[in-house]
Amino acid sequence: MKPWQIEFGNVGQRVPWWSLLLFVLALLVAVSGMWRYSAVRMQFAQTAVPTPRNEPVRLPLVAESGVTTRPVVFETEIKPLRLAIAQLNVPWSALFQRLEAQARGDVALLSLESDNGGPRLRLIGEASSASAMVAYANRLAAPSVFGTGVSIVRHESIGSSATPVVRFELVLPWTSPR
Repeated sequence: MKPWQIEFGNVGQRVPWWSLLLFVLALLVAVSGMWRYSAVRMQFAQTAVPTPRNEPVRLPLVAESGVTTRPVVFETEIKPLRLAIAQLNVPWSALFQRLEAQARGDVALLSLESDNGGPRLRLIGEASSASAMVAYANRLAAPSVFGTGVSIVRHESIGSSATPVVRFELVLPWTSPR
């Protein structure tokens, strides 16, 4: 077998002097750029305005004159917070239990929404027939369940003629606990 000689490029050839000079110049530019970036970042950190992430903002409750001051809060800022708290305070599981106890197998509940803190709930469901829908609305209108004010807002027949299904929407009186 004959030995092979493989050349990997120009092994004995030197790199031109101008390419070494170009490499050193690029290295100096990169180091000076990193140094400048570091200096600008330190200057920014020293002059940065404190934010809630950096330092907590403390509002003075008593001014130097001794007069008690409160931060100014507008009603437009408070209203969405009150609505969110009202949504969280609704006892959803108890409501679902009351509604499902009256369903008795012929009605399926699809959704239940509150009226943004208003005095009503909107229920969407499906019943096996129109008479089952009306009977469900009457059971909910009983004084021990929701009382008067339960009304069918809309209904529609969906499905084939062999298995008709009635989709309906009810409005129920509800006042969320305060």
